[in-house]
Formats: sequence, structure tokens, C-alpha cells
Amino acid sequence: MTFSPLEQFEIIPLIPLRIGSFDISITNATLIMILSAALVVILVQLIAIDGNGSLVPTRWQTIVEEIYLLLLGMVYESLGRKGGEIFGFIFALFTFLLIANLAGLVP
Repeated sequence: MTFSPLEQFEIIPLIPLRIGSFDISITNATLIMILSAALVVILVQLIAIDGNGSLVPTRWQTIVEEIYLLLLGMVYESLGRKGGEIFGFIFALFTFLLIANLAGLVP
């Protein structure tokens, strides 16, 4: 039995759901997206709750602050002052994609 390296990209329905002619099954890709979004929320909660406004930042606060400053610099270089209006969306999207891509590296 030979295995193809493309098997890892196969979409497998985990919970099949059909409403009329719509297939809204929960697949392996959907599960990874849900887990990535949950991880982003947990990361934000760790920073917001564990920080407690202390003067010395925790490790998590330092990591997220560096990502924040990196993205802020990129957005202002690319979009100027108007970039501040959509920065929250760009930061959330970048963080979600970063976690989803890192989760994809786990076998």
C-alpha cells in the first residue's frame, strides 16, 4: 500500500451536516480554523488577565507587543495614517493566520 504526500490536504468530513441542498459539514479544515481562533482568544485572554496592568510585562505580553509593533510599522509604512483605521483587523487577521500556519506544521 503506497501513500501519497497529498493525503494531508484531503478534506475529510468529521461531522456531516446537511440542511436542504447545503452541505455545512464540519471538516478537518474547519476544525483547525476553530482551534486557531480559540487559540487567538486564549492568547489575548492570557495577556489581558495575567498582565493585570503590571509594570513589568510577562513573556506573553512581550511576544504580542513585538508582533504588534512589527505590524504597526509595516502598516504605517504601507498605508500611512489611514492604516490606523484598519490596523485592528490586520492585526487580528495576521495573528489568526500565523497560528493557523503554525498549527499546520504539527503532524
